[in-house]
Amino acid sequence: MIIAAIFLFITEFFDQLDGVVARLQGPTKFGGFLDSTLDRIGDFFLFIGLILGGYTNYIIGLIVLIGAFLTSYTRAKIEAIGEENLYGVGLLERTDRVPILFIGAIFQIWFPTALWWTMIILAIGTNITVIQRIVYAIRNFPKTKERKENEVI
Repeated sequence: MIIAAIFLFITEFFDQLDGVVARLQGPTKFGGFLDSTLDRIGDFFLFIGLILGGYTNYIIGLIVLIGAFLTSYTRAKIEAIGEENLYGVGLLERTDRVPILFIGAIFQIWFPTALWWTMIILAIGTNITVIQRIVYAIRNFPKTKERKENEVI
């Protein structure tokens, strides 16, 4: 378990490092796309590792995985539709999930069910975030049909 905590720390360090580099050199569209895509790949392997390692059962693990992916998807979709920045809408973003998981991995050293409880917290938190973002979209986007640019009135 100590090795998992170390790898989780290294993963988060490099994830934060690429953000610092993007701020210093200026973000690019491709950089944002690549960062987001690599985050999803990292999330997948992280949660699948916890499931296959027996730290959680597959149902809870899949609920967390779905919640994590939908959290990111809803953010990307809402921002693509026209919202400048969705930061702060929702209970648990990725920047919250990773430290929570890191703390759970540390506690796993002393408490054998710590990661299981951490995954329960993530299952609830990620899916609450998805619901919060759906509610945000319902409240903030018009429910009328969009007109195409060359549509005749």
